Amino acid sequence: MDFIYLNSKNTPTLNKEKMAELTAINWACNIDSAKQDLGYAPKFNLEKGLIDTVKWYKANNWL
Repeated sequence: MDFIYLNSKNTPTLNKEKMAELTAINWACNIDSAKQDLGYAPKFNLEKGLIDTVKWYKANNWL
């Protein structure tokens, strides 16, 4: 994608840096400590967050 977008004013959604981030070993998130220690309560569950994110990407012509 970096090569395809080389002469474009647009930025590719998927590039070398994003691939390295997405394929990193032990890429996992756990908010249990934040919930317990800080009383954190997320406003979105995973399903709603993903749906809203895809809607935003589509509305902004990223998908």
